[in-house]
Amino acid sequence: MSGLCKLATEKKMAFEASLERFMKCGCGLCGTCAMDPTGDLVCIDGPVFKGNQLERITEFGKYHRDSMGLKKEC
Repeated sequence: MSGLCKLATEKKMAFEASLERFMKCGCGLCGTCAMDPTGDLVCIDGPVFKGNQLERITEFGKYHRDSMGLKKEC
C-alpha cells in the first residue's frame, strides 16, 4: 500500500488507504494502534487515512506492530 501511496503522490492523484492495527481497547485509551510520529490512532482517527496524512506517517510501509505493540520490520 505504501508503494501505491507513493505512486499516487507522484502522479498528483487523491489516495486513501485503510490501515490495520492491533486494537486492544478500540477507543483510544491504550495507544496500541498509534502511528509514529503523528500519534494518530487507527481506532479513532482512522482506519481510513488520506494520502497527505499517510505522507506524515514515517512508519507507513517500513514496519508494523505485533499484538503487544512492539515494532516489527516488514
